[in-house]
Amino acid sequence: MHRCGDPALPKHRGRRGDRGNRAGAGAIGRPGGALVVVLFVLLPLLPVPGLGGCRQQPATSVPTTRVQEGGTVRLALVGEVSSLDPREADSPAERALAGLLFSALAGVDGGGEVFPDLAVGWAGGRGGAYWTVRLRPDAVWHDGRPVTCDDVLFSLRLHPEPFPGLTWQKVDSRTVRFFLSHPDAGFPYWLAGVPILPAHLLASGPATGDAGVGGEGSAPPFGRRPVGTGPFRLDPAQGEIVQGAAAPGKVGGPQEGGLREITLLPHLRHHRGRPHLDGLVVRVYPSLAEATRAVLRGEVDLGPVLPADAGLVRGAGWRVLETHQPYYMALAFNCERVPVELRRAMVLAIDRHGLATELDVREVTFALPLISWAYPPEVPWGPYDPAAARQLLERAGEVPPLRLMVSRDDPLRTRAARLIAAYLGTAGIKVTVSEEEADAFISRLLPPFDYELALIPQPFPANPDLSPLLHSGQIPVAGGGGNVFAYRQASMDTLLDRLRQELDPTTRKSLVQQVADLLCRDVPFFPLWTERVYLAVRPGLMGPAASPYGWHWNMHDWWWQSP
Repeated sequence: MHRCGDPALPKHRGRRGDRGNRAGAGAIGRPGGALVVVLFVLLPLLPVPGLGGCRQQPATSVPTTRVQEGGTVRLALVGEVSSLDPREADSPAERALAGLLFSALAGVDGGGEVFPDLAVGWAGGRGGAYWTVRLRPDAVWHDGRPVTCDDVLFSLRLHPEPFPGLTWQKVDSRTVRFFLSHPDAGFPYWLAGVPILPAHLLASGPATGDAGVGGEGSAPPFGRRPVGTGPFRLDPAQGEIVQGAAAPGKVGGPQEGGLREITLLPHLRHHRGRPHLDGLVVRVYPSLAEATRAVLRGEVDLGPVLPADAGLVRGAGWRVLETHQPYYMALAFNCERVPVELRRAMVLAIDRHGLATELDVREVTFALPLISWAYPPEVPWGPYDPAAARQLLERAGEVPPLRLMVSRDDPLRTRAARLIAAYLGTAGIKVTVSEEEADAFISRLLPPFDYELALIPQPFPANPDLSPLLHSGQIPVAGGGGNVFAYRQASMDTLLDRLRQELDPTTRKSLVQQVADLLCRDVPFFPLWTERVYLAVRPGLMGPAASPYGWHWNMHDWWWQSP
């Protein structure tokens, strides 16, 4: 879970989030770990290339070979599937399925750009103080009923993470106007993370229930027999999904090796056109290792594989696509204890490229993925230069011993912390690595900020508004807020306020560059690396595009290449 600050940013005010499309929380452990810490605040994970309007068509995989209509794809997902209600999507598998069965007013492509999905488009007024959104006239539910503004308003009322200060007005059956308490150019990011639910099925009955299925207190029937507007729908011949023992005619009963299977059919009246495929057979595995073995056994046509086995899978004849995790690791500085001259010296003393090579991870230089439309042309950290670091230290005077805090539950991060300490030691900075239990690690990152250095995970936002990370109004006061560096800089606040209210994408990108310049000058944190993700694709299956924004984004356009 994570929190989002008030758009005006005078102080922190929080909200919850849970879906991958909305945001990714920074886990103290690896993804899937039970403990999550609020280290960074995101609006939904969707950038908008033209925030005042929008482009009318999404970027898709343009066929360069003859498309064979039809065919089925066997897809491997990792996690547990207990419910198909998008509000209850907790595991990676449930989030992926929710994206196939349901739509939002906007979607996100593999480049991290927003496009109209259930909406024809949107327009912002008065610097983003209000937004007008118009629905497509051809959008229908899987049961054939038309999508209306009543569905949108119903879904907004059920959404567990309301946008701070948001109100709305139904203009007509296809138009909704949203009013914000403060201008915010990033509002479409939030809309893209709100799955639209069918009011005609849920408004008259229970709209929510226990998240579990098959235990004490079952999930609502909607979670077992969902009706959405996504490009695929649940095969009605397979009954309800269940958890636990296999049941005749039920979806998801355990099979050999713990495998679970769900069949999806194309939504023939999908508003973006009928999918090329005739169906998906989704096979759910309990771990990435099991999914890798399924790929090597030929049980699936596409699936994630262990990084260590990517070469083996490639050698077996598969296409292997590489992307990376939706989060990165950064060295955080407590700006109240570590002066800026010392922070600059430490950046020069750390060989970030050598660290990434040693750890077999991907080097990261900024708080946005390289694929982001707003990524700055220059990120002026300067080269690795331990001699220049020592010169800075001589001018700074005596440096007391420092403590580098790391959570003890991840061996890779512990190893990285020791390598960082060695780099700093070479420059003359004595650093002790302190392995902390997760609870202690979290508490030390909050007021009164009882740390000097910390190795922390940060989600990659697609929204280029970095206010939740760097604005002084987001310094935690009572446990919330993303600025755990105690970083206060009036010029940065001014830049971030402008970025939040600027609708023009070209100007926004220019402002992001200025943020990058100031970030590299003041150094409240230092991005280091992200872990690689590999996807195995059977030859002949066209369209899959690896992206940190999600590799299921264009499944509507996947196709089998004709012989």
